[in-house]
Amino acid sequence: MKPATPKEGYFVRVPVQLLLSGSLSSSGLIMYAVLCDLADRYGIVQGAEQDRLARYAGMSRRSVQRALDELAAAGMIERQQTGRAVMYCVTDPAAVQRDWSAILQYRKEA
Repeated sequence: MKPATPKEGYFVRVPVQLLLSGSLSSSGLIMYAVLCDLADRYGIVQGAEQDRLARYAGMSRRSVQRALDELAAAGMIERQQTGRAVMYCVTDPAAVQRDWSAILQYRKEA
């Protein structure tokens, strides 16, 4: 499991269209980036309690809840709850792709 705070030097990819569209609040964008960072290569985030997400993002627990609601309403994430555990899925697999060879190949072709 990844730590509750980001490590220095790490970064995530967020689609430019999402940044420029103005469709998400700044909290929504931050939470989307946090979930992308915590996701595995399939876009699944497990063990992401709201307290942990709040520490990671530097937000209150209530702000995390609002941001997650906003992302779910926008179709950016899906939630599954089993008992007390919640699993999130980032619906855009390109946002969690860590295969840089594919990105470099795309840049060569462009």
